[in-house]
Amino acid sequence: MTNDGAGPRATIVAAWITGGLAILGTIIGAVLVHSGSSSNPEPSHITQAVPTSNASAGPITTAGNDAAAVNKPRVTQLVLPLPASHLDYTGLFLDKPKLQENGMADVYYQRSEADEEPTIRPRSDISTNVSGTDPGKQECLDAIATAKTITPVRDLRVGTRLCVSTGGGGVALLSVTQAPDSDGTMKVTESYWPPVS
Repeated sequence: MTNDGAGPRATIVAAWITGGLAILGTIIGAVLVHSGSSSNPEPSHITQAVPTSNASAGPITTAGNDAAAVNKPRVTQLVLPLPASHLDYTGLFLDKPKLQENGMADVYYQRSEADEEPTIRPRSDISTNVSGTDPGKQECLDAIATAKTITPVRDLRVGTRLCVSTGGGGVALLSVTQAPDSDGTMKVTESYWPPVS
């Protein structure tokens, strides 16, 4: 039986093939990553609000007459980016607090078509006539019932407070903590009271 060196040659050929496949995989991976990061992405008609923290107060209960438990909201700090065009918006779904995938948000943060200035437009009722230094759920409900604000809301300076109905029985108080900056980014604190069952 003769040894023609097929064993060592087969090992070398297998190593070359394995190395070539590894290099080819790296090249294909780099091409896929590069093609997924376009410098001119398609415009998004919806931008998601970015929660920065969420201090949940827990579920609301109606046992007994514990008004303090019913009036304790979930509080979330939010960063709302302002899209470049008045055709786009940042949508905020208040009870999540995030955007629903179909784009039906409770609040829309967008540029005015008239002058490109930042505005808030709700899907349901809203009031900026909020009384008291620390308004709760009932103060928001009263403000919405008695003093609805004509929208869009353009006064978005620090301290502006907006009570917003979700339409499903929930209510939120949005407090502006940073007015829109040079690129339109605004920060708000959302206090949300879900519907009481």
